[in-house]
Amino acid sequence: MKSAFVLLALAAFAAASVLPGDTTDHKRVADKEFLVKQKNLLQLFVRPHQYNLYKEQAEIGKGYSLESHLADYTNAKAVKQFLHVYKQGMLPKGEIFSVFYQEYLEQAIHLFDVFYFAKDWDTFYKTACWARDRVNEGQFIYALSVAALQREDCKDFVLPPVYEVYPHLFLQNEVIQKAYEVRMQGEHYTAVDTVYKEGETYYIPANYSGWYYTQYPEQFISYFTEDVGVNAFHAYWHMDYPFWANSKYYNVKFDRRGELFYYTQHQLMARYYLERLSNGLKEIKPFSYFETQSHIPGYEPSLRYPNGKEFPMRPEGVSILNNYHVEEVFALERRIHDAIDLGFVFGKDGQKISLKEKEGISILGDMIEGTEDSTNKQFYGSLYNMLRTVYGHYADPMYQYEVAPSVLEHFTTALRDPAYYTLYKRIDTLFKEYKKLMPEYTYDELTYPGVKVESVEIEKLVTYFDNFDIDLDNAVDVGVIEDGQKVNIQARQMRLNHKPYTYKVKVVSDKAATSMVRVFLGPKYDFYGNEYTLDKMREYMVELDRFTFKMTSGENVIERNSYDSSVTVADKTAYRQLFKKVDKAIAGEEQFFVDETERHCGWPQRLLLPKGKKGGMTFRFFVMVTPFDETSVTDMKHLDFTSMPYCGVGKHGVYPDSYSMGYPFDRTIEHYDFFYNAPNMHFDDVIIFHKTAEELNIKVHH
Repeated sequence: MKSAFVLLALAAFAAASVLPGDTTDHKRVADKEFLVKQKNLLQLFVRPHQYNLYKEQAEIGKGYSLESHLADYTNAKAVKQFLHVYKQGMLPKGEIFSVFYQEYLEQAIHLFDVFYFAKDWDTFYKTACWARDRVNEGQFIYALSVAALQREDCKDFVLPPVYEVYPHLFLQNEVIQKAYEVRMQGEHYTAVDTVYKEGETYYIPANYSGWYYTQYPEQFISYFTEDVGVNAFHAYWHMDYPFWANSKYYNVKFDRRGELFYYTQHQLMARYYLERLSNGLKEIKPFSYFETQSHIPGYEPSLRYPNGKEFPMRPEGVSILNNYHVEEVFALERRIHDAIDLGFVFGKDGQKISLKEKEGISILGDMIEGTEDSTNKQFYGSLYNMLRTVYGHYADPMYQYEVAPSVLEHFTTALRDPAYYTLYKRIDTLFKEYKKLMPEYTYDELTYPGVKVESVEIEKLVTYFDNFDIDLDNAVDVGVIEDGQKVNIQARQMRLNHKPYTYKVKVVSDKAATSMVRVFLGPKYDFYGNEYTLDKMREYMVELDRFTFKMTSGENVIERNSYDSSVTVADKTAYRQLFKKVDKAIAGEEQFFVDETERHCGWPQRLLLPKGKKGGMTFRFFVMVTPFDETSVTDMKHLDFTSMPYCGVGKHGVYPDSYSMGYPFDRTIEHYDFFYNAPNMHFDDVIIFHKTAEELNIKVHH
């Protein structure tokens, strides 16, 4: 929950007040010690494909010995295990790393352990400096990023945007090629193909797949699937909740982890569908294992790894019928089907564990994702990861020809591929089967006695495309660090955005009470123009906001701005700007603020709304007020964590909402009158218009 704006009521109105505390914004000014550590951490991410250009860090790494400092780690055994693996030989520098290659993942986990179990910052930092020039750069960046997100002494540091650490994984290879040309030619570069220079900065236009020539319908929404913010959200979510991390081993609590996996992926699918509708595309179907020619779209990613290898493409209609892994995957899915039908799963010792209790959805989610917290990973496997590997490596299923990992085999790139949504659609049907076995919510479970939503007013909803700049420093090589500071190269991409909007909710209550407001957006009509039934529409309801407030007895008016949405995060500060801010703060020229609630994981604020259509597209806007159980929250600060509904609170405590994720749309709806007659709920039709930046008088450079 970010701070809600509350109308100061006139005499007839009682004011609603915001939780928690009303006066705390969770920000503090960083001191010199914090700033130096922040800068040191940022430097470790600079040009990871090159040896460390920061001499001080390189010297620290050369002079440090893990063997001589075993006492400086809380788990010396883990350090010894890493050293054994390191001496045996790890993935060489310059080779491609993917977490879906088990051998290389295990090596990265051993490296993570050394980072994670360092007793203090000094040991952690020296260990990172040691590893920076000794291990594969992909493994290093992955292990360091996850460790920085999990360590208590790193939780307030800002990591550089993942799309600027490895721009190769987010931008088409022609952009990277032009960045190389600019870097090599410097001031003698001849600006062609719309590359232009402003001051000391070169701007390279970055397009999406199908920009020049659309071959497949899915390319109409490549601006969504290839959006750097959407893919960063997916990458950071899996860093916050790494599937290989066992909670007991690392002594952390990933509260409702499996349920959060289910809900986040379900919301991603619903949001994807709203974008398809906005572009006149039909609903997608789940793939079939046994089709001789699948309906999975082809995909040409146009991406290139830093070592020069191209990401493999996939032709239209690929079949995996003859892939021997398919039988293994199908067997895992069959076991999960059986568990859902039976209402229990088998534990590691053969004991029956019920799926009918409240935590059943989380047990199922852990099982399908295949986390190390799964009740029986050996038996139920990892359907989510295996499906991606089977389709991602279809061209070389036996790993004989050293075909590079596909986009499906990285969390940073998977959402670019239309196949991801077709594959996950099948997984989502498993969760739907499970939810169908849950009883429909009763009227009493949906209503809030004594509380009525009188009305909702919403400003006009408008989307448009505007410029977004991405720093390409890490895309090019330099001889010394000063060379990189002389030439500033940026990719400029058009990204979807929306005009900020405000909505007002008038609530009448017969009592003073702390309450939760839940806001959703869903489609009104399907592809054919038929109005959705409520039960069908609920499958595509996207959560726009969730926040708490203190109601007073009488009439309460809440005013909420889209910028306050609890599901989103703002655009990340660019790498180069982040460095400048830290340097200026160290020099005492400005203040650097640390926000304890700002998350790396989060849905992009600019993509809160689907594109809509030029002439307007009708959606359903839903507001619900429910009770809020303050006793279920271990720390009220967690309500202010950005993107809390989608990203939870990580290992930091209990998910601050006692209701099922997705409530009230997570179960089958048979009694529509429960929703339309419940006084604490309100539906409204809203229209989303898509305009050009010029129509809105917004200046953009092309």
